[in-house]
Amino acid sequence: MGIDNGTKRDIVVVSGMYRCGTSIVWRVLSEDGCFKKKYYEPLHPDLYKFVEDGSIVGNYIDDKKILYKLLNDFHLNKFRLQENESYDELKEYLSKILKPMSITKFTRVTLRLAWLLKNFPGIFIVNLIRDPRAVCYSYMKRGNLDFLLKKENNMRKLKFKAVYMLPNLLTRAFLPRNLLYWHQEYLDYLQKEEKWKRYIKQFKYSKLQTRIMALWRVNVEQSIEDLNRYENSNFITIRFEDFVSEPEKTLGLIYNKIGFQAVPDEVMKGLYRDTKKYEHVSHHKYSKGLSRDLVSNWKTINNDIWQESIAESQITGLMNKLGYQE
Repeated sequence: MGIDNGTKRDIVVVSGMYRCGTSIVWRVLSEDGCFKKKYYEPLHPDLYKFVEDGSIVGNYIDDKKILYKLLNDFHLNKFRLQENESYDELKEYLSKILKPMSITKFTRVTLRLAWLLKNFPGIFIVNLIRDPRAVCYSYMKRGNLDFLLKKENNMRKLKFKAVYMLPNLLTRAFLPRNLLYWHQEYLDYLQKEEKWKRYIKQFKYSKLQTRIMALWRVNVEQSIEDLNRYENSNFITIRFEDFVSEPEKTLGLIYNKIGFQAVPDEVMKGLYRDTKKYEHVSHHKYSKGLSRDLVSNWKTINNDIWQESIAESQITGLMNKLGYQE
């Protein structure tokens, strides 16, 4: 067990953009017996469904008003929270979850990390980043749209225009929510952000992979900027690729930074354990454990496709800075 070495940072938050590997990292860390409460996506808009069918462990919701706010407000309203902004209802809700000896997995606080650290100074954040090409491939594979990453013939190009342009005309949405993996609607809200609106506006009619890379840039760049406002003893930023290729070393870095003792055996064994045991903890159905293809699937796509979107989304510099060489 990772007993605390004199620190009080035993409230652990695993955070990252969608498709960054947060579920796997959370699952592995959750093997540590020191965590008495394990929470998965407490800001998920459909959480009430999973609470009702008993597939969530932990008392997330005990008030109908909170349930209503969760469904209609918490996951999108002020999803970009500045450090000094107030959001009392969200703070009250999270105070029931972010308690000692707990570990929580989020994908909806990446642009709220400074606010989170200020309002919950006892937490420790494991901030995950992943190669944008892998994020993009995972997004599109999950949404059954990975065919758009193939070299299109004329018919494919026609389909592409129909998929993207027609819904935009019908809904006037920045993204066609009815056909895309719905998280992309976050880009609609980012247009309201003074810092990002001019950048985001460029991609209104871009290909999906370019939009995902733009969203990746916002999440990664903003999360690192927000975290750096605080002492680095409160967080660690790791690359998912390092976790996959050197899991023992990466876990050691996380435990050392938190202030825990050596990584316990149950966590090390959990790296390759059958993941089905966690299906009762979350609504997420794990299809695999830790494997190297998690960081190499994107390489099956022609590199020209990636280079075009990397250039258009203007992320070359950030990729190089993070060690994601083109």
